[in-house]
Amino acid sequence: MKVGPALTNVNFNAGKFVQLIVQAGEIKNRVKALYETAAVKAGTALEGLSGAATFIPAADMNGLLAQAREAAVKKDAVILGEDVVGLRSRVLYGLKGVCAYAHHAEVLGEERDAIYEAVERALGLLASEPKEIGPLLDEALALGRANFVAMEALDAANTGNFGTPEPTQVRMTPKKGKAVLVSGHDMKDLCAILETTKDRGINVCTHGELWPAHSYPKLKAYPHLAGNYGGAWQDQQKEFAEFPDPLS
Repeated sequence: MKVGPALTNVNFNAGKFVQLIVQAGEIKNRVKALYETAAVKAGTALEGLSGAATFIPAADMNGLLAQAREAAVKKDAVILGEDVVGLRSRVLYGLKGVCAYAHHAEVLGEERDAIYEAVERALGLLASEPKEIGPLLDEALALGRANFVAMEALDAANTGNFGTPEPTQVRMTPKKGKAVLVSGHDMKDLCAILETTKDRGINVCTHGELWPAHSYPKLKAYPHLAGNYGGAWQDQQKEFAEFPDPLS
């Protein structure tokens, strides 16, 4: 019997991305409806939407692949040059990083208005399809500053919920017995799994980048937090398959 379940922060199932893109379109429609309702209540004229606000994602993989050609990262490189396209990507990936940290902080009860303001500003710039290096470079640097705020929020969330990290020895090889292997970065989920499996003879092992969880007093107080296994996220498919069978 293989170990299970494996909770991962990466979904390698292409079909799942179709569902997520469709879901993002539904969220956009809800936001649009909220804006229209607020404008009517305020007695202000509705602004015309353009660009990303009017994009309607296809409902299946073939349709999305066709649309992808129009939204490719380097589609404007010949016209605008590599520097502009590269900075657009820098802003986009910086935005993803800020949002990831902010999300993990938010689920633990920490939010910062400055983060949401930075996200809105960066999305607005990208939606305008900027063609000048200056504004893009300024936004990339601004997102770096926003990321410090996000990290501060995440640190406050983690220490507030799980205590101040302290030097801790961590076993790096699997233990015999039934086990749950947990990947990702979500320590709230890890804590819930530890509580659920307490006193059931089931070890919990972190994978890769969840290793720092072992340094938090509340989490390492669970004796069945048995160690860490494996490397970075890109090795998950290989390492999950190699994780040894549990032995009773």
